Amino acid sequence: MRNRHLWALLVVVLVATVRMSAQEKHEKVGQPPEPNAVEVRFADDSVVKMLLQQSSIEVATRYGKLSVPANEIRRIEFGLRVPPETTKRIELAVSRLGSADFKQRDSATNELIALRELAYAALQQASKSKNPEVSKRAKDALKAITEAVPAEKLHVPQYDTVDAADFTIIGRIETAVLKARTAYFGETNLHLADLRSLRWLASEREVKVAVDAARYGAAQEAWLDTGIDIRAGAGLQISAGGTVDLRPAAGNAGTYVVGPDGMNSMRGPRGGFPGGGRAAAMPGGGGPGGGRGPGRAVFSSSSPGALLGRIGEFGSSFVVGSRFEAPAPEDGKLYLRIVPSPYGVDSSGSYDVRIIAGR
Repeated sequence: MRNRHLWALLVVVLVATVRMSAQEKHEKVGQPPEPNAVEVRFADDSVVKMLLQQSSIEVATRYGKLSVPANEIRRIEFGLRVPPETTKRIELAVSRLGSADFKQRDSATNELIALRELAYAALQQASKSKNPEVSKRAKDALKAITEAVPAEKLHVPQYDTVDAADFTIIGRIETAVLKARTAYFGETNLHLADLRSLRWLASEREVKVAVDAARYGAAQEAWLDTGIDIRAGAGLQISAGGTVDLRPAAGNAGTYVVGPDGMNSMRGPRGGFPGGGRAAAMPGGGGPGGGRGPGRAVFSSSSPGALLGRIGEFGSSFVVGSRFEAPAPEDGKLYLRIVPSPYGVDSSGSYDVRIIAGR
């Protein structure tokens, strides 16, 4: 009997512990990231979340040196950095391209190809050599690297781009190492030669909304206020899913069901920005409760059922579709709307929309 009570007590304790753990996890999910929490993208395209330990970052520009507070930075895109020891290897290998020894020439060519984008600039210079053998081997190595390495990795700029809260700085971060900490590995040094970008997680806000077609896809123009404020130049990412029935009346229900790309999506998936959701704005306007004349132009030129966006009550409308990503062209609150049915009836259904906006 005593053992039975002990087992019952143990079960109660375990259940309570699991519930407390689940509750703590739930509370942590709702907490905003720490100010210097960053997403680090390395040269090999791997991504790790870390906590930057720097209070400021020094950037040398043509107008002088700037000390930028880390918590004012939104993103850093790093220029190409070749480690000193690798630079020496490249210089030595390039000098051996014209060696009298065939094995040395061949070995140097293979070594430069193996260094990929790091050797690209040096090989471009070597391809202009007056020595025919050096020029030919450099061109062959360039061809091999071009075929193996994505173009964006071959044309990384020499400077760094630092997007701060109020302006963008173009220059060169002078330190070779940034200090960071991870939950799994503790404190670590980030060598800038190994990095491609840092993205501050606290600089973004994520919102999820549902856009009801009966209300925001009716002939009477109405826009959903997402409650999220957008800053000009800040990154804006919108993804949407769900379905809308453009003709839900009896006898036709389920016949004209579309996704956020509108009727065009019925023809199958397309590449690029579905629904034409590129950064270029389309004619639009009108307040949340009813538009001014030009606001309806976007409806007639867009696919029925397509998800639209607009920044500001009287901003230009643009097609969001199932995915949209571009810098915001202006300040203002983000509104969403669905292109009405062409059949003279109110649509039904809704789109689930996820919005990530930089601050």
